[in-house]
Amino acid sequence: MSNLTRISRIAALSMMMGAVASAQDPWILNFKLAGGPTFQKINEYTGKAGYSMGGDFELGYQLTKTSQVAFSLGYRFFPGDFQQISYVTTPLPTRAAIGVYTLENRVRKADVQGFQLAAIYRSDLAQFAGAYWQGGLRIGFNKAKEVDTGTTYTQTTTVINSAGTLTSGATIATVSEKTKVYPGLTAGVGYRFNDSYSLEANWYMTGATSPSTGAKQSGQATELSFGIRF
Repeated sequence: MSNLTRISRIAALSMMMGAVASAQDPWILNFKLAGGPTFQKINEYTGKAGYSMGGDFELGYQLTKTSQVAFSLGYRFFPGDFQQISYVTTPLPTRAAIGVYTLENRVRKADVQGFQLAAIYRSDLAQFAGAYWQGGLRIGFNKAKEVDTGTTYTQTTTVINSAGTLTSGATIATVSEKTKVYPGLTAGVGYRFNDSYSLEANWYMTGATSPSTGAKQSGQATELSFGIRF
């Protein structure tokens, strides 16, 4: 499914949510643009590109004058940088036995993206007009995509404890993907400038799974979020 298709589906869902919000006074619809740094294994996995970006449609229900519950559907991109996974050393490694060995130069670009669902509780901070805190659960349906390029080589030794000779082999050109579900906690604080605009600072748990190794890449992210109320 293309990103354009995903965005169009989110837009269609937001229109449906907007109809519900306008029909019933306790419901509030917001759109939020968000982005910020990532940490721990998810940061290392994407080559320390070090950030995420995306947006959310949020439907809130006013429980009391000072509190809400909110449910959101969003999408996040965790862009990756190129990383050197393996390389052929100079000089070539010596071999203790006669034989044929495979070496490679491999470069990988790992991107992560996926839909995000959240359910949170939000309450005003009595000491500061317009300020609030929030916390809850967040689930990421994150897909890790690895694009590998490079070249494999054949090292042939005919003498014990020698480096032998190196012959160029096949070109590496692979794409692998894996989607996993990552539930976690989220928390943050925010400020309402007026009835239409707000700004939030949020923290959440996230992750991905490498399709080539199966290794879980858990981590955390923080982001600033600018909200527009419909």
